[in-house]
Amino acid sequence: MSENTEAQDKSITFELTVTPSDKCLQDIFHTALEGGIGYWSTCSEYKREGLAPSEVYAVIHDSEDDDKEYRITIETIRQGLRKIVSHEVKYNVGEDEAVQNLAVGILTEEDYDYDAGDADNIVQAGLFGELVYG
Repeated sequence: MSENTEAQDKSITFELTVTPSDKCLQDIFHTALEGGIGYWSTCSEYKREGLAPSEVYAVIHDSEDDDKEYRITIETIRQGLRKIVSHEVKYNVGEDEAVQNLAVGILTEEDYDYDAGDADNIVQAGLFGELVYG
């Protein structure tokens, strides 16, 4: 029996429901806008100061087609996380272990060292339902 099969035989799968905090979602939002999605988009409007989390938003445009305009909100981030964690969207930085680390680290706010690439993947999953760029 291979090591991978042995590990699977020892694993236990269960469902966990977590409600990420507004701060967590806003941090991912800011990381995406301030570096993560900059290689495929430009931002024309960014509203965040003094607003309730549900009112925070950004308007972005595809760098190669300025007519393509998208609105990113905190709900975009929430939807992206849902789609990645549920495996509806394949996470671009790795397989199951990376998704598990993302889910546990970000959603429970443990010290998970997410970066601009993670935030980019989350935004794309939330906006497009798939990873289109990078």
